[in-house]
Amino acid sequence: MRACSNLSWQVPDVSLIGSTSNFNLSGGEGGSEAITITVAVSVIVLLGFCCCWFWCTFRAGKPCCCWSCGCCWCSCTFRAGLPSNDRPKKNTAFVFAKPHANTPAVLEVIRTKFAEQGIKVLKEGVVTGEEMKSKGVHDQHYYVVEFDPATLSWADFRGKVLGPTNPADAPPDSLRGIVAANWQKLGLQAPCDDSDNAVHASASPFESLAERTNWLACCVSDDPFGSALLAKGVPEATIKKWFNDPHVKYDDETAKEKGKAKGSIFDALKDLDHKQCLDRLD
Repeated sequence: MRACSNLSWQVPDVSLIGSTSNFNLSGGEGGSEAITITVAVSVIVLLGFCCCWFWCTFRAGKPCCCWSCGCCWCSCTFRAGLPSNDRPKKNTAFVFAKPHANTPAVLEVIRTKFAEQGIKVLKEGVVTGEEMKSKGVHDQHYYVVEFDPATLSWADFRGKVLGPTNPADAPPDSLRGIVAANWQKLGLQAPCDDSDNAVHASASPFESLAERTNWLACCVSDDPFGSALLAKGVPEATIKKWFNDPHVKYDDETAKEKGKAKGSIFDALKDLDHKQCLDRLD
């Protein structure tokens, strides 16, 4: 659906209204007809603005500036952007503060960093000791976060916001870089290394889905990426088999990228955004 594509904004030909000499404000036939047409045109334009405002507000999710700028097309196109069905889907990741770094100060650093980067925390919580034992979870404090791939790719989320696996290689302003440089001030008992590196995050939208269904008992159909896979025609049983990260034969593009014909599903999807990850899973 294109914004306001069903509305016409062309002004009626002047000849339809007649020349100014035909306007008779005292109620003559010519003046009455011209006034009727003018009122009708005004009502149509007003209804058009109302339709545009409704689309921008309830379909595109952004207030419309039609009333101030008087330009419906510009408002819908440049403020609301693409219709909701055509806009890129947001990435949803699963993040853990690792046990050695699970201190109030570190958790505050994580929240602050997410806010600075425009990363929205959808859910935050703690996995209990019993759940950690039964589900094989090694980390305790978790976040489910969402971010827009148009402004932050998955690769940059992991590489720049979290930082590389080895904190020694992490950018100073990344989470792993910050925690590694200030570990004593942040309440850690020992320096960070490539194992105790402060935080964990999913490597792809699919890995995030697998982690959330495992550790948070989410249903595949209730998850944005899971429901997209189901809508694409991938059976839920197949999706759950893929959660075990089997080795599979890669398509030509993936094989060229990875330099091998077969490998891990998780590895094939690493650092892909929502749409690219979905496209690769056939």
